[in-house]
Order: sequence, then C-alpha cells, then structure tokens
Amino acid sequence: MADCGLGDFECYSKEIASTVWSRTREALQNDVNEWVAEQISTLGTMWVDVPTPDLGTTGAAAGSAAAAPTGDVEAHLGTVLGYVSWISGTVAVLGLVLLAVMVGLRIRSGDGVPFHGRLFAVLAGGVLIAGASSLVSALVPTAPAASTNTATFLQSSTWWIAGVCAIASVMIGGARMAWEQRARPGQELLKSLLTLVVVASAGLTIVWLLVRAGDSFSTWIIDESLECDLDGAPNCFKDNVGVMLGGSVAGLAGGAVGSSGGAVVSGISNGLFIGVIVGLVSVVQVLLMIVRGGMLVILSGILPLAASATNTELGKGWFQRCVAWLTAFILYKPAAAVVRDTL
Repeated sequence: MADCGLGDFECYSKEIASTVWSRTREALQNDVNEWVAEQISTLGTMWVDVPTPDLGTTGAAAGSAAAAPTGDVEAHLGTVLGYVSWISGTVAVLGLVLLAVMVGLRIRSGDGVPFHGRLFAVLAGGVLIAGASSLVSALVPTAPAASTNTATFLQSSTWWIAGVCAIASVMIGGARMAWEQRARPGQELLKSLLTLVVVASAGLTIVWLLVRAGDSFSTWIIDESLECDLDGAPNCFKDNVGVMLGGSVAGLAGGAVGSSGGAVVSGISNGLFIGVIVGLVSVVQVLLMIVRGGMLVILSGILPLAASATNTELGKGWFQRCVAWLTAFILYKPAAAVVRDTL
C-alpha cells in the first residue's frame, strides 16, 4: 500500500481486496490439498487393511467331521462305484485273457516271450481293483473336524467325495495296468496317491503359511519403501502415504499461487481429479482383495478333492488349474505391494 497516495481510497481498496483474495485463495488451496491428501491416504491404503480369511485351525471350534449325506446321494454314488468296479474288473479279465492268448500264440510259433512282467502287471491291476477301498482308507487321513473355519468346514464336507473319487481312480489305475500290461499306470497311481496324502495331510496348513508370509511381506516392503514401522506406529503407514500423495497434490495446485483465479481453480480441480482417480483405483483394489479372500477359501477347501484323481487326465488338469489359481491369488497381494513400491 506504500505506492498509494494519501487519500487515494480506490488504490487502498484494491490493495485490501487483493490481499484478502490472496489469503483466501491460499487458505482454500491448503484446505483442498489437506482434504485430498487425507482421502487419498485413507483410500490408497485401505486394500492393505482388508483381512485375509483364516485358513488355519487356530481358534476354530472343535467338532466332529461332517458326516456324508445319506439316502439317495449315498445310494447313487455307491451305484457309480459299483459300475466302475465291474467295468474295471471286466477290463482286468480281458487283459488276462489277451495275455494268455498272446503267450499261447508265441509258444505255438516257437518264439519265447517274457510274460512274467506282463502277468505281474495284470495280477497287480486286479489286486488294486479288488482292494481299492481298503487302500484308500489306509492311506488317506481322517477328515478334519468341522469348525467355524470356512475352509476347514468345506474340506470336511467334501472329504467323502474325495474318498469316492480316490477309490474310483485306484480302480481305473488297476484297469489300465491290466489292459496295458505295464507298470507305468501303477507308477502314475502311486504318484497320485502320494499327492493326495500330502495335500490331505498338510495342504491347508501350507497354503495358510504361504498366505501369511505373503501378507507379511506386503506390509514389510511398503514399510521399507516409506521408512515406516507399522508395529511401532500404527498410523505411520497412512501418515507417510498421505504426506507423499499430499505433496504431489500440492505441487499441482500450489503452482497456481500468485496466479489468476482461473489458474487457482485449475490447480484445485487437478487435486480433486487426482483424489477421485486414486479413490476409484483403491475401491477396485479393495474389491479384488475381497475376491482374493473368497477364492482362497474356496480353492483351499476343494484342494483335496481336486487331488483325489490326478492319475486321470481330467483329475490332473483340474488339480493343476486349482494349484495355479491358488498360487496366483496367494501372490497377488505381494505383487500389488511390489508394484506400489515401484511407483
């Protein structure tokens, strides 16, 4: 106001209006920047706070294994197993007959034939068909106790179905041994049973440990990138993200200080635009985390069922897809944290 002459009220009025407008503009920008930074820090870290469903048995209520359904379901499945057993036995008998015919023709023509290995494969196939139920019962552990844990309850409820599929797979493996007169189907069956035993015994525990390790890694790498200790300061993570994103917003909006009103509006609009974009991306990320939690429960729950017949093409493909999707959902959160760390 030193440039205004004495009694120049018009000049004084313009200087006062300019000062008031400048301070009001700065206050408005600061308020908008602070609000946008707060919203961005909240929405931008919300996905990290989405809890992963408990896949372990810790804290689960004790109980007995879910009983297999009775009535029509049990009768129908028993009929299916009966058909599989009858067809497999017929195939084994045909394999034995074919072996006998082949050996007879070779002996008649004067050619020797090493039939001992083939005969052993046929007989072993018949033994597997006859003792499929006993073999599966001896190898597969008992069903987990039904509890409030969704994954454990799902496994317990489908355990008997996995047992039925495993029995059918043993019969199919025995029939293939008898028909092909080779030990290769038996080796595939042994691999399938070992896979089932491992998955049924420790599959859920291994998945749960991997999920917890991935979640811990996600928090750790973000803490390291922001120089934050989430255990020592619970709000440190959000505060640092708010400062980082708030500084970006301030950089866009702050450039309008000392500029025209249009530039001010443009700076504020840019800040609000960033807030809206980050909010939408964060909502999508939260939804993906919710989907991840649900899929982890479902895939973990059906994992023993998928592993019950890996000696067949259908069962092997199903198990491989299940493991692939389970691995993808386990690694999604750590991968998202790594991507966020590089931005």
